[in-house]
Amino acid sequence: MQTMTESNCLRCGSGKIASGVEVRPSLGASASNANRINTVLLAVDLDPGISKFLVPTKDYETCKLTARVCGDCGHVELIAEDPLRIYTAATAIKLSGTR
Repeated sequence: MQTMTESNCLRCGSGKIASGVEVRPSLGASASNANRINTVLLAVDLDPGISKFLVPTKDYETCKLTARVCGDCGHVELIAEDPLRIYTAATAIKLSGTR
């Protein structure tokens, strides 16, 4: 029986794991954005009221994502680079009653 470790796939148990894979959005094939790379982030809106629909704000707490990909079954796990930052912001919003 195989022992599961952090280096094994959570779905199939395989040890064929690619860790630290960058997570990027698809930018399409147009020449104007062929060299642009955007990063996909987790984001917590620090001012989640109706006012953001009237006046857009950029008041977000963000965190970069990386991925672990199984080379056998294709299972993907997303890992937050700074999970405490996101947790703290989300908890503060919840405690303030604005969400």
